[in-house]
Amino acid sequence: MKAITVIPQQENFSGAEAIRLMGPDYLVMEVIMYLQPIIKQIMRKRQMLTRLFPFSCLLCLIFCGSTLAATYPLTSAESGQWQQEVRAFGLVSARAKSTIILPFFLKITDVQVEPGLSVPAGTVLIRFHAPDLLKKISDYASRRKLFVVAEKQEKIISKSTREHTLTRRDAAGAEETVTRYRADLEQSWDALQTVLELLNNDMQRKEVNELLDKNLPRDIADMFGELRAPFSGIVKNRPPQVGVWMQPNTPLLAFEDLHRVYVSVSVAEKKLGNWLNGETVIEKEDAMFKLKRLSGKPGIDVHSGMRQILFSTDNPEILLSDGQWIEVIHRNPDRSVVWIPQTAVVSRNNKTWCIVAKDQGYTPKQIEVGNAVRGKVPVLSGLRGGQQVVRENAYELLYRDLKELIQFVD
Repeated sequence: MKAITVIPQQENFSGAEAIRLMGPDYLVMEVIMYLQPIIKQIMRKRQMLTRLFPFSCLLCLIFCGSTLAATYPLTSAESGQWQQEVRAFGLVSARAKSTIILPFFLKITDVQVEPGLSVPAGTVLIRFHAPDLLKKISDYASRRKLFVVAEKQEKIISKSTREHTLTRRDAAGAEETVTRYRADLEQSWDALQTVLELLNNDMQRKEVNELLDKNLPRDIADMFGELRAPFSGIVKNRPPQVGVWMQPNTPLLAFEDLHRVYVSVSVAEKKLGNWLNGETVIEKEDAMFKLKRLSGKPGIDVHSGMRQILFSTDNPEILLSDGQWIEVIHRNPDRSVVWIPQTAVVSRNNKTWCIVAKDQGYTPKQIEVGNAVRGKVPVLSGLRGGQQVVRENAYELLYRDLKELIQFVD
């Protein structure tokens, strides 16, 4: 054993200098001498330590439990109201659409409209000259004259027969002539009336007869050579130019009524119930359109198999156009729900869960939720107001720390 070197006492020795001068053995002996009374005291009180050990373990568990609780802060589920909002895209269609086509040659003589112009029903859109229209008016005028003459002759012959100046055979012949002319006249009127209907001219036969009594067929043809709006609406395309000859059955104008429109929305069968009650709107350019669902059961799209819900709405400023796709919003009536933070919700296997504090532990609860609103989620079922739920790190608690403790039943 190496001898301990005794160093004469010197003033102002530091601990580090003493260890360097006396060597490591000196340090070991000093430590032993310091610990010896402590060890003796522990040996005398070991019986007391044995009794305190369970209490120490309990304190340790309490400390660990409080540490775990601090890791997963809790919050109370709050009772409240929620208005469910669902969205889908809808197809806008005009209430009425018409492409004007005439079955005869015509020459454009005047154009009164331009694309995008909104006009009331009956407004003159185009004026034209049509030889076929003149022919039909002239044919009706001539047949009408023949009928009037034949009818007058039939009355004269009938009177002469009663006076026995003519035979019954003469009367029968006159009656047959009147019947034939009447049939020709009716046929001619039907042809002229068909053309007037194509031109959206609702002039009655009596009015036409009055015009024929005072005017020539050419003048009446010029008067009738007008294309009028079939309903209040908007001109969709550019009209032909003045002086152009148009072939029969050539589209002249496309016309549509957008003052009221239809909106068709396709939804899945399982989500149909979300669209049957409440308010449906379209929000566009600081304007809101309230949609009215048309009565009847929603149809089925044969191509997609989805339900077709048909709405209608007023469109006074013509902000909605035919063929337009636009987002439709449906808001259901308010319902009672429980609100929890969005961070407290965890999804697993297409199901939704939250962690509820229970009996100094945690229990997963399957819940049904709606769409989040400003960081909070409405719970529709599975949770009561006032229950304590894990506010943060719910995903971590559900999938990692408690995966051996929590048994899921899917």
